[in-house]
Amino acid sequence: MCSESLPSLYKVVDPDALTSLSPAATDEDANWQVTFPYAGYKVTVTSTNVILVDEQSSVKGSGD
Repeated sequence: MCSESLPSLYKVVDPDALTSLSPAATDEDANWQVTFPYAGYKVTVTSTNVILVDEQSSVKGSGD
């Protein structure tokens, strides 16, 4: 387990903004997802209440 303290996700993403993306509860066909960088990770939040966290890969130069 990492002991590094990360900035609060609440300060990075406005939960009300995510809520506003969600259509009426009766519209089951409307799907969305939001992906954003966070402290070296790629975070994806979906309309189906799934949260994915992936380590961002660094881009290497063509001469490596």
